[in-house]
Amino acid sequence: MLASVLNSPTAVEASIVVVRAFVKMRAMLELHQDLADRVEELEKVTDYHGQKFGAVSALLGEIMSDPKYLKRKIGFVEAKKKKK
Repeated sequence: MLASVLNSPTAVEASIVVVRAFVKMRAMLELHQDLADRVEELEKVTDYHGQKFGAVSALLGEIMSDPKYLKRKIGFVEAKKKKK
């Protein structure tokens, strides 16, 4: 409210800049609250799916530790030398 004390164009312009800054700050806070709400919603969804994937991961771990599913290593294997 500088313009009400000092009646000059500079004071009026400064007051307008201050009001615009507060309006912009309020808009940014609304935007960030909206983003915070969205992030919270996504966290709930990922927690739900994380529990489901945890169960699937545990089952895959059991299957992979079963010896009948183990495969030989990939890569070059030197052939046995023939006996003469």
